[in-house]
Amino acid sequence: MEEEQPKKRYRLDPLPGRKPPPNSTPYTPMNLFNIKDAKDWKGNDYDGVKFSTTKNGNFKINAKRAFYALHYYIEPKMLFDTRILEQFVHATKQTIRHSKVYEAYIAYLRNDVGLQFDAFNGNIHQDMAKLEMHHGPLFTITDYIKIILNWQLDNGVLTNTFVVAHQVMAEHAMNNVQVAMLTKNNHALVHNGRLKLDMRQCWGDIKTFLMKYQKQINGSPFLLGKIHKYKDQLIDPGFHDAGIITPDTMINWSKPEEEYRPWL
Repeated sequence: MEEEQPKKRYRLDPLPGRKPPPNSTPYTPMNLFNIKDAKDWKGNDYDGVKFSTTKNGNFKINAKRAFYALHYYIEPKMLFDTRILEQFVHATKQTIRHSKVYEAYIAYLRNDVGLQFDAFNGNIHQDMAKLEMHHGPLFTITDYIKIILNWQLDNGVLTNTFVVAHQVMAEHAMNNVQVAMLTKNNHALVHNGRLKLDMRQCWGDIKTFLMKYQKQINGSPFLLGKIHKYKDQLIDPGFHDAGIITPDTMINWSKPEEEYRPWL
C-alpha cells in the first residue's frame, strides 16, 4: 500500500488563469490557525510556539528561538518605520489589485457606468485599445490606502492589509473614489505630468470622500498640497472643480493639524 503523500500548500489564490498544484490545500493567514482554538491554549507553548493577545486585543505569536514576534494586526508604532510603512502600503495595493472585487469593479465601470472610451480621446473605444483605470486627479490608490489606514488608526480599529483593502474597495463600491479610464500611453503621460485630468473627465463622488475623511486629509500637508495644486489649476478655463473644492469642504485649508502622522 502506497504511503499517502503530505498535501502541499501554496500561498493565497493562484494567479488568474492558473490552476493550483495537484493535491494542494489553499490557505490564507486567516486559516493558518483557528482563532477559537488558539484562545484555548493562550499563554501555553504549542510545539515551541507561544500564542498570546495584547492589551488591545491583537493576536501575537512568538517562539523562544525567534528574533521577533508576529502580530496578526499591525501595531501603530511599527508604522513609524518608513520601510515597514511602505511594505504595508505595497502589500495592501497588491491585495486590492489582485482581488476579484477589483476586477468586478472595473467591469461595473465598463458595462454599467459606460466608461468604455478614453477620457482624453473620446473616439478610442475599449475594443480598439486596452483601457486602464487611473485614480485621480486628486488622489492616487496609494493616497486612498493611507487615508483609510489613518482613519482606522484614529478610530482604534485593529487593522492589517486585508482590513484596509476591504474598506478601500468598499469606498470604490459606493462610488466615493474618483477614477478615469485611459489608454496605456495616456496613462503614462498623466503619471509623468504631461497630461492633466479634469474632474469632469472622471467618475466618482470625491466630495463625499473628502467630507468623510476630512480630519485625516487635513492632518497631511502632502495631501493638502495636492488639493492646493489642483486648485491653482482652476485659473485655466479648461479646468473645473464641479463645486467640489470649497471652503466648506475642508476643516482648514492652510493650517493642517500639528500632529505628525508618518503614514501620510
